[in-house]
Amino acid sequence: MSKNITTGQLARLAGVNIETIRYYERRKLIDEPPRPYGGYRYYPEHAVTQIRFIKSAQRLGFDLKEVGILMSIRSGRPGGYESVRNILRAKIQATNAELRTLKTRRLALQKILTRMREPRGVPDMHALYGLITKSFINA
Repeated sequence: MSKNITTGQLARLAGVNIETIRYYERRKLIDEPPRPYGGYRYYPEHAVTQIRFIKSAQRLGFDLKEVGILMSIRSGRPGGYESVRNILRAKIQATNAELRTLKTRRLALQKILTRMREPRGVPDMHALYGLITKSFINA
């Protein structure tokens, strides 16, 4: 037997605030339940699972548009499995590109730090600006 829960209960159980729930409704990620005249909105219990899925997908780097696509793919839908695989491949490629950018940034920061360790050091902020600008241009 499934029970319905209020917006506040849903927010607490899913670990989000009420405005997040409203935002997900506007984005059509979760269904907005009907509100009886003068009454509270009641959500099905599975809304907790849906919101937890959304938050977990975001932690993996999916934006809400991508999350919506993932959520719309139902089991048994023709091409659904391959669609998910394509989305995952694209996310892996994007993550690899981000990693390359982060590695380049780390190297640039290490170069700046190394130059600051030299006995001459960095005499003033003007010199520091120059090091940062040069590192950025050469990155």
